[in-house]
Amino acid sequence: MATKRKTDDRLELGSGAGYFEIGKRQYWRPLITPSLLMAAGYKTWTNSFKKNDTSYRGSFQKRVTDERGTRYFINFEHSHFTYHDGRGDMESVVCEAQFSRGGVTFNVETIQGFDITLEQTETLIGDIWTGAKCDYYECFDGDERNVPQGDGPSNVRDTEEETQ
Repeated sequence: MATKRKTDDRLELGSGAGYFEIGKRQYWRPLITPSLLMAAGYKTWTNSFKKNDTSYRGSFQKRVTDERGTRYFINFEHSHFTYHDGRGDMESVVCEAQFSRGGVTFNVETIQGFDITLEQTETLIGDIWTGAKCDYYECFDGDERNVPQGDGPSNVRDTEEETQ
């Protein structure tokens, strides 16, 4: 059974993800947690559009680069919900990325299942960027943004603290 401890007005469960019952209360927790994102090099930031939402817990961002420049940024939004009838709590993580191609900008948002790993999510976002032949967010050598792409998500790494 999961252990519980109180932190910052929300319940954190012991290791693992999924559904837990403690007493008569139910809890849901995804595999991708704020502590995992921080350990993977994501930087925290506050989304000014969501900061007044009582369920909002924070945002995390990683810049994805290769030798040519910044490909894109991956953002995660973390929220905590309490069921209206008081029967339990749920942690929620949503992944967002924004890409451009030929002057058209589009957003990708994934609703994280409770069994989806960070590696699976980063690979999916990288595959979308590569498959759609998206432009670079910025190039280190000053070239145009739509330079040929690299190898895909194998080049994911954090370079410095910066937000979009």
